[in-house]
Amino acid sequence: LSEFRRGVRRTLDDLLALLDARDVGALPDELHHLLGQCRAVGARRIQLAVGKCKSAFDYGKLVGLEELLAETFEAMDARCGGEPLESTAAQCSHAKQLADRLAPLVGGPPDKSPPSATPSKHSSVLPPSQPLQRPQRDNTDALPLVNWEIARALGDALNAACVECESTLEKLHKALVSCGEQCELLLRSLVGCCEQIGATRMARLVVDFESRHTEFGPLQLDALRTLHAETLSALSAPEGLLAASASALRGTSPPRTSRLKPAEEGLFVAVVDDSAFSRKIFEATLLPALGADAQRSKAIGGTKEEQVGFISFALGLVDASLHDLPPPHRQADVVLIDENLALDGEVHLSGSYVLARLREQGYVGVACLASSCDREQLKRLMAVPGVDLV
Repeated sequence: LSEFRRGVRRTLDDLLALLDARDVGALPDELHHLLGQCRAVGARRIQLAVGKCKSAFDYGKLVGLEELLAETFEAMDARCGGEPLESTAAQCSHAKQLADRLAPLVGGPPDKSPPSATPSKHSSVLPPSQPLQRPQRDNTDALPLVNWEIARALGDALNAACVECESTLEKLHKALVSCGEQCELLLRSLVGCCEQIGATRMARLVVDFESRHTEFGPLQLDALRTLHAETLSALSAPEGLLAASASALRGTSPPRTSRLKPAEEGLFVAVVDDSAFSRKIFEATLLPALGADAQRSKAIGGTKEEQVGFISFALGLVDASLHDLPPPHRQADVVLIDENLALDGEVHLSGSYVLARLREQGYVGVACLASSCDREQLKRLMAVPGVDLV
């Protein structure tokens, strides 16, 4: 919570500096950063206010965010008990001073109402006619369908990335059917998938929908599916970067040839990761690059059974489908283990723990941990007994 107080204070100061400099292009990223900070501590009201700011931002909305932050600090103090912190009093004072200083520009009370697509009427710096959008965002068709440089750079991993896009679209459909509240998160995930494959036009459209996620419905989903099909067609021809059609991508990806020709009996590489996208990337790039035995090597971890059964798989006691294998049992030459193995969004196994159990049961191969972490955590993982590479 202390880190949140300091971080969100700096972000609001940065937003004020951007408004003063009229740097409209940098505002969306800063607002997105602020949204992430608020989500991290569950500051729901200020999250809603920041969501409203995505369509247009001005001094009036900044004052509203400052006052909401003061109220958030007060609520945090009340929840934790004890005397209010100095940072709370400082924030209340700062919000009042800023409101007084910007009153001539704002021209009225700050807007702290729930998110809406309608820009604030109290704006003399960024008027409603100048929405907070990057160039050409409203004219999506003016953008190239595919960034070929990005698509070509993916190489063999392109099919797996397209499968992930298809999967996310299907999750969006299920979220709409069940009237769930996951559309915003799924749209944000879809932006990453589109950028991964160089789907420039689709990524821009998803960003637009994500900024107005409360309005997202079947018509918007159909538009995304249509554009996704056009993107796949473009990737399939004339350059033939994709070896599968849109319908084939819903099933198994086509076989890929490796740049490295494996020996008659290649390495046995065992991978466990909870992310379907990561597993497909590993199978499309890492395993062929290592000359892995395609029949034996596999990336698993999509279910609790696979995550728990990975030890037996790496020791050669079972195959990738967790079916018992007859002796002699061949251990994996290389294991790659995700440090944070999750199910339904909750981490329930650490890769370090799985590796320790493997070593206890006699595993002697190369052991690697995979994690997206900071320097301090990286040092900690490198110090874990039995780890060869992080």
